[in-house]
Amino acid sequence: LVYAVAEPNRRQTSGIHLDESANDLIEPSGGWWNERHAIRTTPSTTDGLAGDGKYVAAGAPEKDDKGVVLIYKRKNDYELEYKVTLKAEDEKNGQQFGNALAMKGDTLVVGSYKDNDGGVNECGSVYIFTKEAGKNSWIQSKKIVASDKKASGHFGISVAMDSDTILIGAKNKAYIYKKSGADWKETKIFTGKEEDGAFGNAVAIEGDIILIADKLANKGGDDTGAVYPYVYKNDKWEGMAVGE
Repeated sequence: LVYAVAEPNRRQTSGIHLDESANDLIEPSGGWWNERHAIRTTPSTTDGLAGDGKYVAAGAPEKDDKGVVLIYKRKNDYELEYKVTLKAEDEKNGQQFGNALAMKGDTLVVGSYKDNDGGVNECGSVYIFTKEAGKNSWIQSKKIVASDKKASGHFGISVAMDSDTILIGAKNKAYIYKKSGADWKETKIFTGKEEDGAFGNAVAIEGDIILIADKLANKGGDDTGAVYPYVYKNDKWEGMAVGE
């Protein structure tokens, strides 16, 4: 199991890589990364990115001042084919739909961190889309908001997914959701240790380990940043020790 910390201009996704300067899709081949295609999402530079084998999702959160997600399907080793554009069923101006994405199998998680759900200014939300069996269409199956939603909470500023677990970042918080039947249930809330930090600005999950970043954490100096690892053990999430 290997975790990587990305350079500022590089963003890692599941099995693909995107160079934000040109939106070029890169994939591994024979131990090397080879450029294949460019995905254009004007007027906005691609923000949220996700992929899982056959499908690639690219978010354009400023499109039409609401945001969209473009879905592409891998046609062969050298081609991606555009399939569909996804929008929030309750789309609103300025909600930044598509700012963060995660994909696993037939499930796509879409962050919308400036959504004014229920009239609560920029509380944020996350949308779950499910691919229809035997089709290239994706249906919105769930909208998630934090149980403790508040103004400028920015729920959905980052998202990650593995198997039946979704990890969602917010302003100085992170949330765990577990799949229960056809629904998703909130099971844990993590809160940053520093009041003025950015705990939750980036998240990752792999099996029983999660990582929650705080780019403003004062570890060893002002705003040097930190990543906090947790492991699910004995039916609860526990902080992990990190060797120097």
